[in-house]
Amino acid sequence: MQPLYLLRACSSAVERSPCTREAGGANPPKSMVKMGKLEELEHEINRIKERNARVEGDKAWETSFARRAIITCGTYVFAALFLLAIDAPNPFLAALVPTAGFLLSTLTLPFLKGRWLRKRRTG
Repeated sequence: MQPLYLLRACSSAVERSPCTREAGGANPPKSMVKMGKLEELEHEINRIKERNARVEGDKAWETSFARRAIITCGTYVFAALFLLAIDAPNPFLAALVPTAGFLLSTLTLPFLKGRWLRKRRTG
């Protein structure tokens, strides 16, 4: 792949001198090299910012009340339908068990989290 400064310089019919590097000629002007590097860095920074925005959105969704409520309701409905299908006694009451299990699994449990983080740091 051609360096960025060569692609820019060769695209213009008027500026052909930097393209001589491909044929073994002189190096491109330093200002063109610096401009290419700056633009590459700006592009990379923009990509990182876009990725960070996506990651922040994903994190917000993962920790949102709406997500937990949707999954909780879905778990209850699915479990109740399954228990009805197999003719289990008290299917609507029994469907609360997996639902409660899911809700408990979404708690952060700050005490245990702090203990785990301390243990992880000490190795």
